[in-house]
Amino acid sequence: MSKSSPISATQRKAIEKATGYKFRSLKLLVQALTHRSWRNERIQRGEAEDLETNERLEFLGDAVLDLAITAELLKVFPEKPEGELSKLRAALVQEKSLAQVAKELGLQDYILLGEAEDRAGGRKKPSILADAYEALLGAIYLDSGMRRASAVIQEHFGKRLTAPSLARRVTDHKTRLQERTQQLWKKAPHYRTATVTGPDHRRIFEVEVVINGEVIGAGQAGSKKEAGQKAARMGLKTLKERTAE
Repeated sequence: MSKSSPISATQRKAIEKATGYKFRSLKLLVQALTHRSWRNERIQRGEAEDLETNERLEFLGDAVLDLAITAELLKVFPEKPEGELSKLRAALVQEKSLAQVAKELGLQDYILLGEAEDRAGGRKKPSILADAYEALLGAIYLDSGMRRASAVIQEHFGKRLTAPSLARRVTDHKTRLQERTQQLWKKAPHYRTATVTGPDHRRIFEVEVVINGEVIGAGQAGSKKEAGQKAARMGLKTLKERTAE
């Protein structure tokens, strides 16, 4: 890219050192770190109209991550059935987990955010951090292929991919709640989106979990998936309190 790149040579070296990967294409690295709020502000100023956000790379990186983690789980747990492996994978690739990996790599210091989003604490938001990390993986895949991307993922996740660590990370509240409601009433709970608030770049979803026509839990988060998990956790707490009475 030209000298006008928003990622300086010094920043590039720092990112590559932290991630353990040296990019051949600076353009891919910049795109991986470009949040839509940064692009939108520059378009309003008549700048960088051809700059792409990291959303497409995040979509690709999500698939790359799923494949790499799945392959690793099959090696670590050759005897576990598909259902249990799915729970383990879900625990590893959930937003909270990916945001933590991003923080450990220091990505929050390099994400290109709009001024308003930055002031609003965007660098600390799990959704933005997780998306940037997945976009980074998508960029690495395009830059060097699946084998290299898988190696980078294994390095980043480290001890998280060991059997003892994985066994502790299963926190799929939705699955646990469904098992409980099936046991009590022979039926699965229903999830519904109660409200969606906030501007386009900072949506907050409230999801409710319903069983037998009654709301037993609710949760709010920056994604429906995370809000659903929070609602399920609250639902489990509600059922536990009732059965203890």
